[in-house]
Amino acid sequence: MRLKRSAFKYLTIHRGQETNEWPNRRNWVFFLLMTLLVTSCARPVAQSGVLSPSADTVPTIGAKPSPTVPPIPTETKTVVPSATLTPTSTPDAIGLDNITNVVSLRTLVGHTGDVTDLAFSPGGESVASSSTDGTIRLWLVGDGSLLYVLEDHTDYVLSVAFSPDGNLLVSGSNDRTVRIWQVSDGTLIRTISSSFMGRVLEVTFSPDGSLFAAADHQCFVQLRQTRSGILWRTLAQPKCVARWSGTVSSWGLAFSPDGSHLATGESRPCCGGSLYLWPVEENIAPQLIRGHNIRVRDLVYSADGSTLAIAFEGSPVFWLIEADNGGRLQTFEGHTYRVNSVAFSPDGTLLVSGSRDQKVRLWNVSDGELLHTLEGHEDEVNSVAFSPDGSMIASSSDDGTVILWGLIESAMP
Repeated sequence: MRLKRSAFKYLTIHRGQETNEWPNRRNWVFFLLMTLLVTSCARPVAQSGVLSPSADTVPTIGAKPSPTVPPIPTETKTVVPSATLTPTSTPDAIGLDNITNVVSLRTLVGHTGDVTDLAFSPGGESVASSSTDGTIRLWLVGDGSLLYVLEDHTDYVLSVAFSPDGNLLVSGSNDRTVRIWQVSDGTLIRTISSSFMGRVLEVTFSPDGSLFAAADHQCFVQLRQTRSGILWRTLAQPKCVARWSGTVSSWGLAFSPDGSHLATGESRPCCGGSLYLWPVEENIAPQLIRGHNIRVRDLVYSADGSTLAIAFEGSPVFWLIEADNGGRLQTFEGHTYRVNSVAFSPDGTLLVSGSRDQKVRLWNVSDGELLHTLEGHEDEVNSVAFSPDGSMIASSSDDGTVILWGLIESAMP
């Protein structure tokens, strides 16, 4: 009986506890259900009827920020809108009837060494210059502003050339490399070097742009494919023997306008030089045009490919010769020191020359007459070029500048 009473008492007490706890449990369950309902109603719904991810699903702590593109330095890597490269009008070409109106339009200043070479872009909107300061600079012709400074060479840059389509720039340097650059943004695309490449004195593109030639101080000219940089042929200048110190001090290097031949002329301080004509597609011996007792400083083809203008190391005179046989047609006399560079006007009626006498001179091709002298440089002139439309001349000098020359009515403030 005592056992039964105890059991009854325990059961009564336990049921009483359940009776007292149930309201609390029921309240808790009700609170939980209401919380879930409110949370579901608060979630945003996409227009399609699918629940959008809650903002809580996107990590905010430690998330990688969006990349920030640093500003492009205006002095070195400025992308110029194409509209600014398109001339608004066609300027008059420099010709026999207006040649005395040619004056200095502007001087491009920035190099800290001698300006060794220059080249107009095929469209004429920009000019590239190379220097002993180890850089290449691209300038906008319209206002003389600096587009890029290309600084990857480690020694003097001696030569530059644009590809015919204007997309690439090739440079040759004392650092024994050839470098190819993308003109649109100044990016270095390729560096070419080899154990048998000497100091690169001259570079030039073939007319179709598929090849470029690089001439070094060791008597060799390398023909390479532009697209890949692969060596296509090596041209060893006959009777030019490379010694440990090198033998070639300067090169004349030019493709014929139709691309069928490459004219090569060298100057060797030890023992003269020569001028050869190489077939580009055929691997055969070259044709001797002049030599072996001449020292070539520079050479350039006329637009029709029938003649060559050729300057000589140490000589104040230069010649016009027949391209196929080397026959002399004209002798141009007027400079007082050596002629370093020559260039034809696009129409072939004029020649421009730059000299150690600090002068730029303009000549009549037909009779060799000196027509006009341009003065403005304070040291020897290393390179000259006509713009593609013939309206402007550029010259570079050991004074560290490039001068743009044009007709006086084209002068800009």
